[in-house]
Amino acid sequence: MSLITFKEVNFSLRDIGYLDNIAVNRNRLLFDVDFDVRLKEKEHVEILLHIEYVHLIDENTKELTPIFHGDFISIFKMDAVREYLATEGENVLLKKEVLESMLGITVSTTRGYLLAKTKGSAIYDFPLPIIYPQELIDSKLEKEEIYGDFFPITNRDK
Repeated sequence: MSLITFKEVNFSLRDIGYLDNIAVNRNRLLFDVDFDVRLKEKEHVEILLHIEYVHLIDENTKELTPIFHGDFISIFKMDAVREYLATEGENVLLKKEVLESMLGITVSTTRGYLLAKTKGSAIYDFPLPIIYPQELIDSKLEKEEIYGDFFPITNRDK
């Protein structure tokens, strides 16, 4: 498995200091991350990583204002497809340990990309928190059907 492409597909950074006259406060900064996995071609797996920062304006009303929203795609070439992918009926499945490695690479690459791209912005001093790929996978599996050591992915070839 090797990373062959990394790209930004959505990037929205809002300057709340200028637009709303609000200083970013670490204790009021909330973070969300999600991902999606797709079989792009027979030998390519695509991971979409979604990242969002919001700022809590008012604790009583729970009013939030968005600061950052970004989506990033990593495409991996699978050298030994038969070792990593399986099918069960209509479902395409990817070994969880391979997905964990791919997510780790994607998160790390995204972290470096964001540090370079957000320099001078309000969120530069608030880099991505530590993200554990296994926890991301487990949170998704709570919502998905479980397939042992495999994770269900979307087949884009359909």
